Amino acid sequence: DRIAKGPLPIEQVVRYGIEIAEALEKAHKAGVVHRDLKPGNVMITKTGAKLLDFGLAKPASVFNVDGATQHKSLTQEGTIVGTFQYMAPEQIEGGEADARTDIFAFGAVLYEMATGRRAFEGRSKASLIASILTAEPQPISAIQPMTPVTFDRIVRMCLQKDPDQRWQSAHDIAAELRWIGEGAPAASVVARKSGVIAWSVAAAAALAALVFGTIAWRDVTAHRNAPPVRTVILSPGKTSFDFLTGAAPPAISPDGTRIVFGAVERGKPRTLWIRSLDSLVAQQLTGTDDAMFPFWSPDGRSIAFFADNALKKMDVSGGAAVVLCSAVDGRGGSWSSDGRTIVFAARFSPIYRVSAAGGTAVEVTKLGSRVTTHRWPQFLPDGQHFLFLSAVTGTEDPANAIALGSIDSMVPKPLITYANEPHYLNGTIVFTRDGTLTAQRFDEKKLALIGDPVPLREQQIESTRNFSRSIVSVASNGSLIYQLGTGVTITQPTWFDRSGKILGTAAEPANYTTVALAPHADALITAFAPTNPANLWMFDLSRNVKSRVTFNNAIDNFPLWSPDRSRIVYSSYQPQRAVISMRDLTTGAEQTLWQGDRGANPLTTSWSADGDRILFSLAGASTRPDIWWLSLADRKPHLYLGTEFLESGAVFSPDGKWVAYQSNESGPPEVYVAPFPPTGAKWQVTTNGGIVPRWRGDGKELFYVVDNGTKMMAVPIALGATPQIGLAVELFQFRLGVRNVRMYDVTSDGQRFLINARFGEEPPPPPLVFMQHFDNELRAAEDQRN
Repeated sequence: DRIAKGPLPIEQVVRYGIEIAEALEKAHKAGVVHRDLKPGNVMITKTGAKLLDFGLAKPASVFNVDGATQHKSLTQEGTIVGTFQYMAPEQIEGGEADARTDIFAFGAVLYEMATGRRAFEGRSKASLIASILTAEPQPISAIQPMTPVTFDRIVRMCLQKDPDQRWQSAHDIAAELRWIGEGAPAASVVARKSGVIAWSVAAAAALAALVFGTIAWRDVTAHRNAPPVRTVILSPGKTSFDFLTGAAPPAISPDGTRIVFGAVERGKPRTLWIRSLDSLVAQQLTGTDDAMFPFWSPDGRSIAFFADNALKKMDVSGGAAVVLCSAVDGRGGSWSSDGRTIVFAARFSPIYRVSAAGGTAVEVTKLGSRVTTHRWPQFLPDGQHFLFLSAVTGTEDPANAIALGSIDSMVPKPLITYANEPHYLNGTIVFTRDGTLTAQRFDEKKLALIGDPVPLREQQIESTRNFSRSIVSVASNGSLIYQLGTGVTITQPTWFDRSGKILGTAAEPANYTTVALAPHADALITAFAPTNPANLWMFDLSRNVKSRVTFNNAIDNFPLWSPDRSRIVYSSYQPQRAVISMRDLTTGAEQTLWQGDRGANPLTTSWSADGDRILFSLAGASTRPDIWWLSLADRKPHLYLGTEFLESGAVFSPDGKWVAYQSNESGPPEVYVAPFPPTGAKWQVTTNGGIVPRWRGDGKELFYVVDNGTKMMAVPIALGATPQIGLAVELFQFRLGVRNVRMYDVTSDGQRFLINARFGEEPPPPPLVFMQHFDNELRAAEDQRN
């Protein structure tokens, strides 16, 4: 059960290993061979590891004459492969088992404890047996780079195919493990003698210091003159990078030797992976589902990330994640050089600081009048000051600026305007501007800029407006990791029937974000940005005519049609505030239905069939979205559903008596229905995930999307005193362009779907580019400017 949560910290592996080895030693001295040592037969108790079930798995024979497997575990009928995973070659070949057979199994258990993976695996019993007989497991140090070399050697000797080449007693293994546990160095050679040898060592050390000092000087000179070297890094296995929407961009370790990043496999949650840059294999980190924005500790032994409304940290050598404090929709963090303090940010928040051991987070900046978020903090070497981005949320606004903060002062100092997130490298602030990597010299003592910003050779760096962040990470050793791209997703509103057949398109390809069909499906209003900022546009589908609807100096989005199609309601994110506006499509007159601070982030989702009520979601500085409604009669907002979880995408049923919405209260987002007005009752519609519900016009069917927006589902539903929910069926699959609660619409008869689908052939996400000696390019560019 513990291994299922991921690798154990090396200290626990060594401690439990010693205890298991001692148990084996006593059993072997008593003439007992276990023959079925595996993780399921080791119980972790408050007093340590206990070895159980001696002799239960002793086979009468391994194979009969025709090769059919005879052995079965007596503790669980039919679990053949689970037993074979830990069997020594001589057991599989029908030989006699002795103490060394248990040692082989012990090595397989140690391997799994340290890596979270089995030493030998196969898709079938035959391939598993072949692996045990012929293959060598991947070195533990390649999977867990912080593992001591001596531990790797212990396990390799346990797993030798020939029993004579293994450790010959459990006593010897226990002694070796105790040596590691007592803090022995990773190297196997230790000088223990004194006297003349000590003087010889001292003399040799003095000579070595002279020699290596000369070599080090030459190495420094060579490094300063070394040209940048770029290497492409691909996503592991069947996964793909998804940094723009996945929110887990790469972070390079301080010493520049490893990267942590998010990757996703189709139909599965995004997880974090770690790859050592001298290895071809990346390691998946268990317990990091949907983790966001990872960052490293200064010693490279731990990472921190955001998940489950919390800031967490994890030892990269193994172990479960530990919650440090609550953090809603995290937006980056940084560890102080002494490892004691972390600064971090949330979606609509100032910068906070918290102890690296966990505790209560304390604000260390204050948001200004126009600014809606402080994010992407980056500690300076003094451990007192930090850089961060002061931004207007969700835009690449000229007002976005890199500022200087301090953990004991609330007054930030503006530094660089019109920039994305800051990175710090040896007296230089590195950032992107219009997709170009840019450098600005910075005096650490005076805390002031030097000279002018210098554009570098790296251009078209991938970035995302949603996060005001580029896909860049810099290591203190002068290495750089980044991804190329434009940051713009081209989509096309596309018609599908219930079988998934494409019936046509409703507009030319562009960077659309949302779609809203008129009541009779003869017109479309969508948000996209042929102009900047983005406004709403109408497409007359019968005449193929496009016209602009809004002309605000704002980001207008999430439009809704009134039932009589004479008006629209939409969300508008303006320089000083966020509003919900209603516009008359005949006269052009506008009214403000609701307004709040720019960080309030209202999102309109449904207009009732009687034309009186509007549903919208609302997120604050410290809360995830809740569901609200307002009546056009009194213009007063009312809370419909507010919890600690994320509720959004609420839509009225055609009769106005029910609301369908999505919530993550049970883990992954699921679709629910509840009465309107609210009574506290609710019914869960989906059980395997579901987002973006839509009603058929008669209220007898509910549509929703699964698998991260790739499958359209339908479920019959009968609305009465209590809803009767039928079995869901998959209608078709599609390629989504931009995921949000208005990413598709459906005609009232439920026969046609208009989806904001990805346009053209979907290219794979660009690879990462790892650049060595980036600091030399930086220095050369600055010297050339000077």
